[in-house]
Parts: sequence; C-alpha cells; structure tokens
Amino acid sequence: MEKFGVDQFVQLADNRLIINDTGVSDESIPHEYARLLSAIDGEINIMYSGGIDSEIVAETCKRYNIAHNLHFLALVNQGKIYNREDYDNAMQYDPNTVVHELDFERFFGNDDHVEYALKYKTQSPQLACHMHAAERVGSNVVFGGDSMFFCRDKTVNSFVFYATHVGHFCYNRAAQEFGGIGNMANASYSLLMKYLRLQIEMSRTGNIRETWVERAVNMQQHNYPWKCELYRRAGFQSLPKQNKLTGFEAIRAYYSDKYKEIGTCRKFNELYREPLVRIVNIPPMSNIILTLTEEIKTLFAEFGENYDKSR
Repeated sequence: MEKFGVDQFVQLADNRLIINDTGVSDESIPHEYARLLSAIDGEINIMYSGGIDSEIVAETCKRYNIAHNLHFLALVNQGKIYNREDYDNAMQYDPNTVVHELDFERFFGNDDHVEYALKYKTQSPQLACHMHAAERVGSNVVFGGDSMFFCRDKTVNSFVFYATHVGHFCYNRAAQEFGGIGNMANASYSLLMKYLRLQIEMSRTGNIRETWVERAVNMQQHNYPWKCELYRRAGFQSLPKQNKLTGFEAIRAYYSDKYKEIGTCRKFNELYREPLVRIVNIPPMSNIILTLTEEIKTLFAEFGENYDKSR
C-alpha cells in the first residue's frame, strides 16, 4: 500500500527540517489530489472536520468517483455536542457522514489524551483527540491538512515562511499506521510548490496571509478567507463556512466556566496542554533550522518584494 505525506519530501532530524525537491508535475491540483487518493488501496476514510481543508478532499473524491466515507469527531459531554457548528456543516454537506462521539471530559479527565500524545508525538490535546478518532476508523485515513505558506508576521513586522509544524507529523504517523495520507495539502512536493506559486499570485494584489503569534487576537478571521481563496484559485468549488473557527473554542470555554475564570480561557492549556509540552519531546519551531529548496527560496524572495510593495 502506498502512503503519501509530508515525510515523503521533508526530513525531520533533531532540530533540522529539510525540504527536498522531488519534482513538480504539470497536472492541476485537483487532478493531483485525485491521482494520489486513487493510489490508496480500498475505500478512503476522510477525517472530515466540517471545514474546507477536508471538504475539498471529499469534493475531489466525488468529482473523480473515488470510493470514500466521511468521518466526523463530535466532542460531547452530557448529551451536548460542543463543536455543534462543525457538526451541522458536516451533516449538511453529507447526511451519511459517520459520527464518532468523544466524551472530552472523560477523555481528558482519565488522561487518555496523554497516551495518544506520547504514541503519536504531539503536544496538542486537540490533536490527541484526532488521533483517537483515526484509531477508531482504523484504515485509509486521510486528513485535509494545511499547506505551508508565506506570510506577514505582525509580531516582528516582517515576512516569513511557515513550514510544516513538527507537531503535525502526528497525522503522518497515524497514516503510516493505518494507511492513507496524513496531510493532503502537503502530500507531495509538487502540491507544495503549486500552492506556493498561487500564494505569490495572490500576494501581487496584496492578498497576503497574516499571523499574530502569542496575542489574544483571533487571526482566523483573516486567514480563513485567504485559505478559501487559495483553494478557489487551485480549482476547487467548495464554499467557505460562515464564522468558521477551529471547532475547539467551546471546549476551552467549558473549562474556563468550570473553573470560574474571568476574561480568559487559559485553564484548559494549564490543565492539559502544558503538561504535554513537558512530557512529549518535540523541538519548538523557534529552534528549528529550516533548509529550503532553491525554488522555494526564489519564491520567498518574490513574496518579500510583493510584501514590501503592499505595506
């Protein structure tokens, strides 16, 4: 069984992340999605979040008649679905979506998230939930993922290249175990380069992705429309969702209310994320030495020129 993912062209060793040029095809992005998905032996199980990253994978399967199922993780407690908007989006898109319920209070309270975090090497309790869902599905799991990107980092007022986060290799570890694709947007170097070229086209008109790290500012409101436009230019037709966030905001608010926090939602991180950071050994991205291909360096320089003109 063939497996595809970022680890096919990205080497992660200690604190080095090396991107290797493995060639770029001349096919469209949707067609390359279809070719890679078709190489998977058997029905594809799309880990469908209700968002656009996984929806375009489903769109590809429908357009190219690739056998697939959609799987949605419902975060529940006492009969209430806390990621309700995403659940509604999923059921509206396909009423036959398979729903896997996870009682998050029990999952975190019993330290089940620690087991998954250690096994798949993630410091994120949220991603530990996704690993649990992938284990339930058990075969040919495909995650939508997110392309690497050029952006304006507003904390330093400069432009940067954001590579695959080392913590997101957990998706690829799940795909290696169960078959499938851990990050569809980064399933090949070819796809990476096509998305980066589209980003350059967008940057020429001032349409630039922004990040504002470690601030209580929700940049998703800016980044989500940018991502949807990127997919539209790539040739996909799925529509943006109104008020799309991460699907985990209500969980953080639940613990904030439970512990009577006022004006902040830090309790969840204190209880569940910070301990994972201490026990799961993953180098912080600030310590990562990134080695790019010459083609990416050239595009990065062009993005910088466009950034300077758009300021």
